[in-house]
Amino acid sequence: MKSFISALLLSFSLFYCQNLIAQLPKIPKYGKDIENDLKMNTCAMDSSAHAVVLFDNGSSIIKYNTQQGGFYVEINRHTRIKILDKDGLEYANISIPIYRSSNLEEQLGSFKAVTYNLKDGKIEKV
Repeated sequence: MKSFISALLLSFSLFYCQNLIAQLPKIPKYGKDIENDLKMNTCAMDSSAHAVVLFDNGSSIIKYNTQQGGFYVEINRHTRIKILDKDGLEYANISIPIYRSSNLEEQLGSFKAVTYNLKDGKIEKV
């Protein structure tokens, strides 16, 4: 009887976790599916907006460095910003704070940014 209850609880737990995983948002790939974003001329929520953040997703992973013998945190962030007019150009400027103290230091491993324009119906990568 105990094994039946344990099996039932395990089955229910797995079924419940499957529903949670099924609800994860679709994360767009970097540089893909941007044609509709480029065609947008105004923000539906605020018609006076000069720029709009279309997507902002981040993830953190704790990793172990075998060469230095310590843990570190790898942070990945994917943000998509639509500049609607010239006044929105200031939103294309970003800053990345780097922490530094006498015994600790953050490092920026890589950074990638791309500008896309829609010119004569074709996507142009600048």
